[in-house]
Amino acid sequence: MAAAILAARGADVVLTELRLLEAEWVGRAALAQRAAGQAPAPALPLYVDPPEAKLPAAGLRPAPL
Repeated sequence: MAAAILAARGADVVLTELRLLEAEWVGRAALAQRAAGQAPAPALPLYVDPPEAKLPAAGLRPAPL
């Protein structure tokens, strides 16, 4: 689905069997975007499922001294 959305926006999309993202790829994409004169987009978290982390019901403990 993400590939279809990106392709509809004119992105060069290649589907592969890879399922893990490597930081090097992100860096290369950012450098290519910069070289093309495009402003970087803000980083957004990518979640498959909503995050499960929650604040404690009693609130956070005080910071150590």
